Amino acid sequence: MSMALQGLMIVVDAVKKDFARFANSYADAVKNGARSVAPQLLEAVKADQSNDKLVAKLVTAIERGVQLAGGQLISSGAGDSSAEPAGNQRKKRKRKKK
Repeated sequence: MSMALQGLMIVVDAVKKDFARFANSYADAVKNGARSVAPQLLEAVKADQSNDKLVAKLVTAIERGVQLAGGQLISSGAGDSSAEPAGNQRKKRKRKKK
């Protein structure tokens, strides 16, 4: 296998690992956001009220869940573009000055 192909394979593997990590973090964040607003959603559905009020409460609860999920993603570093990709974790050599 050529060096260029090996380098490409390393990059592709790193992207796959980072995507899998992000997907797992995203799924966890969405689940946690949904769990945290579930009581609000159930209360909105059970309450005897007009459809407009019901929809407004549901939208508010969903917005809150999305905010919580986004906050969890940010705090976990899943959205951190400054993080070093998995394939670039080798020590970098210092160049000698001429």
